[in-house]
Amino acid sequence: MTERSVSDGFVLPDRITIFQGPHERLARDLNHLREMVEDTVWHEVAHYFGMDERQVRAAEFRRVKRPF
Repeated sequence: MTERSVSDGFVLPDRITIFQGPHERLARDLNHLREMVEDTVWHEVAHYFGMDERQVRAAEFRRVKRPF
């Protein structure tokens, strides 16, 4: 939720959880692991800002990745 109402009360902030095990098992090396985590965070932030899965996938296709 990018906006909150005063009636929401004391609500914890939104959070993205990245599960370590699956990423580590799939990663070929440390750089690949970094790339996978960056892609996962980018994907989930896109959902946070209201994009559905189709929109996220299309944006990922157009996304320019920057080197670390």
